[in-house]
Amino acid sequence: MTGPDERQRRRHATELALAQQLTALHAAKPPAINPRWTVAVFHHPAGSVGCTFVSTETGSDLSSRILIAEVTGLGAVAGVLAGQSCLEMLNRAEEVDLVELNRHFSANPPGEDAMLAAGVVRFHPEEPTWIGSFAGLAAPISVSSEGRVELLRGSGPFLGLTETTFPILRGTVEPGARLFLLAGSGAGERSADMIERFNASPKWALNECMERIGRELAAGLEPDFGLTLVGIERSK
Repeated sequence: MTGPDERQRRRHATELALAQQLTALHAAKPPAINPRWTVAVFHHPAGSVGCTFVSTETGSDLSSRILIAEVTGLGAVAGVLAGQSCLEMLNRAEEVDLVELNRHFSANPPGEDAMLAAGVVRFHPEEPTWIGSFAGLAAPISVSSEGRVELLRGSGPFLGLTETTFPILRGTVEPGARLFLLAGSGAGERSADMIERFNASPKWALNECMERIGRELAAGLEPDFGLTLVGIERSK
């Protein structure tokens, strides 16, 4: 006869497998197609440390949005649920302002040890401009069509920690230029490493650039840590 401890172990194993399957399915979802913007995602999944979800959207007017939800400090199952909740709220918001999202998690924290990060970037349908905001994530890295690399500034704290506002960033991505977003439990201070690699690398195609640099960064991660890299290039 199966005892209570064994039933609990099996139930936990089933929940963990489903959470990992959901994370893998989400990571494998291809970016939304947009003739003006090319998006590529490199995803090195976390083990037990956290999870990162990325969603790309294209509007009927060919506007584009990139949404990032990241959770650390929770178990795998709770982390996936919290990440999905954060991503759903980002999907429902029309603006890039993260204040309401912050208030929600201040009033409804998913756990005492949870650290929730989020980012949203919206690209104009006609002009090569973007607007975005970030909580607990590094600001983007901009690479001009000539290869000039710039680490942008402006990010707010993790969600739900305090009543606050979040910086609203604005910029341009001319045809041939790129914008890179870095997230994940192992991202840490890896932005400086990315800048070194961009400065030392030739002008690879976006997918090749993402794969090479993403793998190099992931190789230096601690066990069970994840890293997600999102690259956006203006096509025309």
